[in-house]
Amino acid sequence: MPTLFIAPRANYFSTTLNGAINATQTTITLTSTTNLQAPGYIVIDREDGSGAATPNAREVVSFTGISGSDITTC
Repeated sequence: MPTLFIAPRANYFSTTLNGAINATQTTITLTSTTNLQAPGYIVIDREDGSGAATPNAREVVSFTGISGSDITTC
């Protein structure tokens, strides 16, 4: 059975991806990891091909480490 997550109602940490990601990546580069703590989870708000937000398609990614601007073991 999949684990369901409910995103917080307020942003506790906010940054953006620094590049595209896919389902097989184990490292994700962010524009900043300042004040982010590991291990943890990030919630990715997705956009469609024209840049419109698709809040029903959010993704939750767990990670165990931080190295520079990268979160690792995703």
